[in-house]
Amino acid sequence: MASIPIGDNITYKPGVKMIKFPSDPKVYAISRGGTLRWVTTDQLARLLYGNDWYINDLDDVSEAFFLNYTIGEDIDQEGDYFPYYERYNTNTLTTDLGLN
Repeated sequence: MASIPIGDNITYKPGVKMIKFPSDPKVYAISRGGTLRWVTTDQLARLLYGNDWYINDLDDVSEAFFLNYTIGEDIDQEGDYFPYYERYNTNTLTTDLGLN
């Protein structure tokens, strides 16, 4: 294992889960390229990920990983973000983050 170099941190796969950081009350959906998009209302979170989104589809992530993401446009209304589209148009981590 010592001969294998350590690479950069990876980000969550787009469209799979939402994340939040302990010091920030905002909940973010992830878009391609490691882009965070603030889900501005609970109603939108339910539309995107179902009624139990805060139980099944939300992870707390350490602030230490915040720098691995970029901030994108807010999700203000239905139609601003499609988890299914994000998830299935992200084939691999390598292509999503441009690591080729």
